[in-house]
Amino acid sequence: MDLAILIVNFALLVATGAATVVAFVQARSSLADSREAKSARDEAVAAQRRSTELLDEANAIARSARDTMEERLDLERRRHALHSERRDVSWGGEWPMDICNDQAPTLRMSNLGSTDAYDAVLKVLTPDGDATFHLGDVPAGADADAILEDTEMRGPVAQAVMRRHPTFGSISWQSAAGHREERPIELLAES
Repeated sequence: MDLAILIVNFALLVATGAATVVAFVQARSSLADSREAKSARDEAVAAQRRSTELLDEANAIARSARDTMEERLDLERRRHALHSERRDVSWGGEWPMDICNDQAPTLRMSNLGSTDAYDAVLKVLTPDGDATFHLGDVPAGADADAILEDTEMRGPVAQAVMRRHPTFGSISWQSAAGHREERPIELLAES
């Protein structure tokens, strides 16, 4: 009986060794598969990152294209507004006599048109030299005064002197849509 037990133990030992070898081979194979799976996962993550980067670039290009298109549309709207805007501004000017004795000569410009003038600037050549006046916004039908502070003349006498000399210059203004215009002015001397 000892021999039978020994043979059975030997057979069990051989079977256990074979099972161990099979398990070892399967473990190595699983480890190799695991490494391949990890490598494949790493490649997939890298591809996903690159895809995200490309998507971000595409979104940036799309935003830039949208911004450019919005700018073009805004320019087109402004251009259309400039061409279709009604602009009716005409000017009249005078040296009014209704000023006080201590007041400097005043040139009164009147917007005789039916639309407002914005950021009006008057440039005149007076007996004392060139003068520039920022009249600001002048609504249709309104007046704006340009006071000649740089002269020593004052009051109605100064106004009378100014009325005796022709006044030449120009007036410029901007329309509501931003169109800038300029026209010459000439106030003839009283006779």
